[in-house]
Amino acid sequence: MLRMTGLLLTFCTLVFAPLPAQTAAAAVPFAMPGGSGTIWILGSDGRLSAYGLADFRLRMRSVPLPPAARERPENILAISRSGLAIYLSTGGVPRLHVWDLRLGSERTLPWELRSVSEMAAPPAAPANGQGAAGAQVMTNFERPQLAFSADGQSLFWFQNRMRVVQRENDGDLSRTGEFLCWTTGADGRDARTLTHVDFPQCKCDTGACEETCPEIRAWTPDTGVTGFFFLTRFIPGQLFETEIATDLYQEAGEGWKSSKLAVPASQILDALDNGTSYLDATPDSSCCGWVNESSDLTFLVRNGARAKLFDEWGRFYNQDYDVSFFTSNAHFSPGGAEIAYTISATSKAGQPIRLADQGKTNPEELRQIQAALLELPRVEDVSVEDLQKPRISLANTTLIGWADAHRLLVWKDGQLFLADTADGHLTATGLKAERAADVFLK
Repeated sequence: MLRMTGLLLTFCTLVFAPLPAQTAAAAVPFAMPGGSGTIWILGSDGRLSAYGLADFRLRMRSVPLPPAARERPENILAISRSGLAIYLSTGGVPRLHVWDLRLGSERTLPWELRSVSEMAAPPAAPANGQGAAGAQVMTNFERPQLAFSADGQSLFWFQNRMRVVQRENDGDLSRTGEFLCWTTGADGRDARTLTHVDFPQCKCDTGACEETCPEIRAWTPDTGVTGFFFLTRFIPGQLFETEIATDLYQEAGEGWKSSKLAVPASQILDALDNGTSYLDATPDSSCCGWVNESSDLTFLVRNGARAKLFDEWGRFYNQDYDVSFFTSNAHFSPGGAEIAYTISATSKAGQPIRLADQGKTNPEELRQIQAALLELPRVEDVSVEDLQKPRISLANTTLIGWADAHRLLVWKDGQLFLADTADGHLTATGLKAERAADVFLK
């Protein structure tokens, strides 16, 4: 079961939460923060407020987002560091819009979500003589994933387009399709194809194409595409996902080159060095209502060499109980010498915990699990040269990101703090947020 902790391509996980009054100084009206150090806090009124990372002063508070974005945050597909947001309007014909957070101006991108249904001739009768009347061809153009370039001047588009043959009462019969990746200007114009993958006919023997047929998803950095991205071919499955292959795309002159990773990536959390170093989380393989069928793992991969950063069962010894511990996010430090991450769990402290599917009663194991849950989420920081020895470990804290090479920006009890990675000392920033999920570091 894939836990998407922070879709690096989208803001689909955003939930508009109240923005408490901040203690920072008064804003400079409509002045975008400069540089890379910007803290965005999302408010219940649909406004994004930007604070300088150096001084925590309010630099900008956006005009309210349009109702289609404010009332359905899953429709916000991408946001740039320069203050542009892309959202999908779903009333009537779905369309993509660019919204300027500074001025409230809006323009429509030249793209349209299409969904076409057409009747096809019934396929030939099988050998048993039973006909296949009622066959139908469904053409679905799925909405794309979008990412800005790091400078906000370009857009990267990633889209699976599928053609599914269905038969009444029998579900899906087969599927063909294609995956497209292209780039445009921030206005959606001047399209240039980066890669195109054809999907041959795939038979859907179970009646659900997602059980057997591959798709492709993209991963790009939080701060936008900076010369590389990853494409992973996978089979979604109804119970769990199967990764087939991952390709690293790197900008090379006027074009892009691709190289296949030795091991397909399950869930990339962060990457640097033009994609040659990345953090890959392998989620639990559980299904059917269970959450702890295998050990959650997180790896540091550098130039193809894999080193284990996190091993759930090796650390928490929780094999007998249906609770899972995992790294919900992870970030390289500037320069890549350290890695900070948040450890989270599928259960909260005080909640009843049942035995795992193959678990045996173990009171001491259960006691240790409950004690660990009392201190989660937990932020830790390690050196890439010693992944198993945390330099600091902060209980009941969530990582937002790196403020600089020696300090983390973290959320704790509704407030934002700077955490010194030398000793774990917390310094209040004066900024507040209802939830960690409402804070974004750009």
